[in-house]
Amino acid sequence: MWSKTPPPPPQNIEKHQITRRTDWIEDLRKYAAILVLGALIGSLAVYFSGTKSATETTAAAAKPFEIRTEKGERATVYLPDGSKIVLNACSSLSYPADFGEHTRELTLTGEGYFDVQSNPDLPFIVKTSGLNIKAFGTIFNVRAYSDEDTVETTLVEGSVSIETQANRHIISLVPEQVITIPKELIRANRQPDYNSGTASPESVETVSADRPQAKEAVLIDNINPEVYTSWIDNKWIVESESLASLVTKIERRYDVDISMEGETVKNYVFSGTLRNLPLEQVLESIRLSAPIKYSINERAVLIREDEQLKKQYEKLIQSN
Repeated sequence: MWSKTPPPPPQNIEKHQITRRTDWIEDLRKYAAILVLGALIGSLAVYFSGTKSATETTAAAAKPFEIRTEKGERATVYLPDGSKIVLNACSSLSYPADFGEHTRELTLTGEGYFDVQSNPDLPFIVKTSGLNIKAFGTIFNVRAYSDEDTVETTLVEGSVSIETQANRHIISLVPEQVITIPKELIRANRQPDYNSGTASPESVETVSADRPQAKEAVLIDNINPEVYTSWIDNKWIVESESLASLVTKIERRYDVDISMEGETVKNYVFSGTLRNLPLEQVLESIRLSAPIKYSINERAVLIREDEQLKKQYEKLIQSN
């Protein structure tokens, strides 16, 4: 759905490879600025190690790698253990310089798609928002933005175990399951009723269209994982998503700021697949599906209800 510039060639940082892409906008100034700086500092630390004290050299070597993406960017990270991570816009990832030697723990803020290599001796652990997500040679997606109220984990293949950061087991997922846990629940250190150790639909609340933010953990079984991971490709699958939620994703994806007038407009729900489309065509697709109108002023977008279209929609619904 979204057009994008070709990705730059992978950049080597010791054994760590990171490919950063600015998608959907022509904004080359953001390509791997932090990454290039990190590589330069690392090279200097190695080259001039003879002039540094042992303490300084050890401190430099211990400094973790950190990758950040801005609006409109994605980054692909290849770790020394062979694992691959795709980092969504407005996200950050950090991991120790010796990743894969003694530990495979990393910290995520935002959204990441993980393709993890199996290593029984070193579990792969994603730390985020008070949770540890432990993978066992698997593919999964984690969504944990700092400005959102929940942490969402989607399992595509393999298995993952979700624990508190005090190592208290919460739940294990099987493929084609997604669980959404409110951060409020995590902070309160409440234990959902997952005594079986494996998620089951009976152990959690079901999804309600009029209650997007549940007070308890919500598990959905037998999902189509592509709905939750399509952001890594050149298409975007939307399934029963409110405009309020959709707008947040559009802002990150297209590097724009969107305002909405009125509460009603935020509750329109959309489903469908969009492919390689510029921002205006995405907004036009939304306009054709709901009684709204929009205006674009550089990187500012305003969405509001179209009263005339709303009346036509109401008549159409009543006639059916």
